[in-house]
Amino acid sequence: METLKSKVITSKTHHRGNGGFEVPPIRVGIIGCGFAGCMHALAYQPHIEAGNVKLVAACDIDEECARKMAKEYEMDVHCTNWQDLIKRKDIDAVSISLPHYLHAEVAIAAAKAGKHVLCEKPMATTLEDCDKMIKTAKDSKVKLMIAETYRFMPTMVKIKEIIDSGKVGEIFFARGSECLNEVPKIIDPESWHCTPDKAGGGVWFDAGVHICSAFRYTLGDVETVQAGVLEHVATKEKEDDNAIVLLKFKKGAVGEAFLSETVGSPAFIRFEYYGTEGTILMDTAWDRPIKFFSSKGDNPSEEWQIPEVEHLPMPQFYSLSFREEVKEFVDSLLENREPKFRGEEGKVAVEMALMGTLSSRIGRVVDLKDLYSSAARKVGIK
Repeated sequence: METLKSKVITSKTHHRGNGGFEVPPIRVGIIGCGFAGCMHALAYQPHIEAGNVKLVAACDIDEECARKMAKEYEMDVHCTNWQDLIKRKDIDAVSISLPHYLHAEVAIAAAKAGKHVLCEKPMATTLEDCDKMIKTAKDSKVKLMIAETYRFMPTMVKIKEIIDSGKVGEIFFARGSECLNEVPKIIDPESWHCTPDKAGGGVWFDAGVHICSAFRYTLGDVETVQAGVLEHVATKEKEDDNAIVLLKFKKGAVGEAFLSETVGSPAFIRFEYYGTEGTILMDTAWDRPIKFFSSKGDNPSEEWQIPEVEHLPMPQFYSLSFREEVKEFVDSLLENREPKFRGEEGKVAVEMALMGTLSSRIGRVVDLKDLYSSAARKVGIK
């Protein structure tokens, strides 16, 4: 039977500690052994092979899931109680891949126990919990990184490179889409997805933080957010499963986010960037996922350019992003520096998403001041 480890896509470099000397492996515990937890474990594999990481423990409320992961990665132990895992003295860092409402509680407890934290997105369901996570990590002198796949996907890194090169001029409009078919999951009455108390919202909050993170990475800080439609196509008794939201950025660009969990086609992620001197298109359904056109210079190209970029079809596509974000987490620990998507960055993505939620509830364009106003608290955003 093919295992997760047999499918690992290895990083091109191995790492040593600050100064180049060898250091003991970082001892890691995985909390949550579902899809995201399995992708985290898979992404640690090249660092295990390089001698930089040892997976020590797996934890999941479903003991069989934890047992299976522990066996596959030759971990020392598995358990069903996350408190038991973070109490262990032989764990230096944890990957948290739990339902959204548990992120803050577990991350805070882990930081207080002296563990470095890699926490799945969205980092928390409230701004208050984001602040608590950040403060606890600082007070405990541990690293807090948010596992935001869109920030580290090779295609998004390449898009930022093209934008920063000036080849397409100044971006004035961008569109980001994540379109999936998750109907069986989101209509399941026992599922925590698309619920305000456990998920923090619907598809806009869940997947919207992906688009928000990618837009901020490529377009800069947001100025205002306006929710167009937060719609319930399949989730009649839950939160939105389709969303269209507009974002105005401080540098002048406008972004449109479209999220759907009800499309009747294979899943895809698509981004479009329109600049004063060119255009960038990205689609995960394409074999070569990026093409761009540049009219810059005295002798502009008359054809679309297709840059080289590492890519796999969905859903294998995600393994590249998980690999890169885990690499960044491991590197930040080995080099004793802040990770590139630390807690403060994760909070900004939550702020942007909650600005969209607030806009939908009060029916107007909102800015960051609105998010921290009494109006936001009155409609349940805190």
